[in-house]
Amino acid sequence: MTNSDVVAFVLFGGSGDLAKRKLYPSLYLNFIKGLLPGDCKIFSVSRLSEEVQAFQAEIFLQLERYVSPSQFSDEKAKAFVKCIRHIQLDVTRDDAWETLETHLERFRHAPIVYYLSVAPRFFGDIAKGIASVSLNQNGARLVVEKPFGHDFESARALNKELRLFFDEHQIFRIDHYLGKESIQNILALRFSNNIFESQWHAGAIESVQITVAEKLGVGDRGDYYDNNGASKDMLQNHMMQLLSIVAMEPPFAFSPDAIRDEKVKLLRSLRPIDADSYSDSCVRGQYVSGQGEASYLEDVDKESSDCETYIAIKGYIDNRRWAGTPFYLRTGKRLAGGVGEIVINFKPSNPELIKSKDGLCSNNKLVINFQPDQDIFLFINKKDNQSESFSVDTARLQLSTKSGDLKQPYERLLGHVLAGDQTLFVRDDEIEVSWKWLDQLAASWEQGGSSPYPYKGFSQGPIEADKLFVESNGWEPIK
Repeated sequence: MTNSDVVAFVLFGGSGDLAKRKLYPSLYLNFIKGLLPGDCKIFSVSRLSEEVQAFQAEIFLQLERYVSPSQFSDEKAKAFVKCIRHIQLDVTRDDAWETLETHLERFRHAPIVYYLSVAPRFFGDIAKGIASVSLNQNGARLVVEKPFGHDFESARALNKELRLFFDEHQIFRIDHYLGKESIQNILALRFSNNIFESQWHAGAIESVQITVAEKLGVGDRGDYYDNNGASKDMLQNHMMQLLSIVAMEPPFAFSPDAIRDEKVKLLRSLRPIDADSYSDSCVRGQYVSGQGEASYLEDVDKESSDCETYIAIKGYIDNRRWAGTPFYLRTGKRLAGGVGEIVINFKPSNPELIKSKDGLCSNNKLVINFQPDQDIFLFINKKDNQSESFSVDTARLQLSTKSGDLKQPYERLLGHVLAGDQTLFVRDDEIEVSWKWLDQLAASWEQGGSSPYPYKGFSQGPIEADKLFVESNGWEPIK
């Protein structure tokens, strides 16, 4: 990645929690690695009034808190915070943009990054305001967080609104899962190793499991969560992105549009779940009290709610590569462990000439962990040297990277924004295709009057989800 030519980084919502926990520390890490020019200015924009030196001192403390000791330096942190300026601005006021123009006038002839760490209802107004003072030109980049819409129509409308003021190549829709080392390693494993790519198809793979499990409940996100649930909070964005990277066809080149073209093709091949197939393809759940923790209804202070805190999907991809291979997607809150993993279950050897002492032979399995650890394991069969007879047992090969060697997702993604590289960002048609698929799913459960199944806190989820695995070996346990 080349050094950035960005001259100003404008952070809307610069006094917010995400900015302090993730964005300033990630910008600092890019700064100390030379990916952020030393003369670049960072503008924090919010409604709050902040005295410059006091605000810089606060960000310094946040860096001490959230940057690893091995990467934190008093001297470098002080140099970084000197780049930060605060702008008090109410984006709902018409005169806000003249104020912004006054601060950015001397930067308008080189690229400016605008990061929208604000509620989605402000996205369109901010894009329009920036364009009203012609600050959307000369390589300007607009970064937007999820949620991007709440259904297909709203996402399409938001895409159209943003494209009135910024071209698609200027818009960076961020999904921090795409910045995780293990997720990017999927591309390297597949397309740089023939032992995997030659077997990456329905003829060799029995099933694929993608799990994102959390031990936490909804916490202080109750109002947001009750209007969205696990399907909109996780399935439509993070899970769909993971699925598309695992299952997409090889791109013709390692370039942003070539990769995203294949992701879109994959998502369009994902079989819709209609009312007839819903009962065999989807299970929704809602956590109840367990191990002394409150139920979901207690957490959101409601007597009843049909909001799902767990969703499991058995899906199929209707293309030549994956015909007949089930893809199992599972995500939920207040589960037995906090883990993110992708499990590729290969088909057993046929015939099984050599078996284990118990008369079985384990399938080969590739396990990609992406949170909290970022490890990759390949399970193979080898001779059991403890057995009197000639039999096999399972061995685990591990590809591990020291956590200190890994870039944090936001650090990596912001580095790509600064370099103008959209490879790790979501394109407009990806958003719309995934929403259209989820809208069909939501219509199916509403048509059937389906309510979420209860499951105890810190369990594996609703037992009804096990029915999805009638033809397979069962869920990998959440640990």
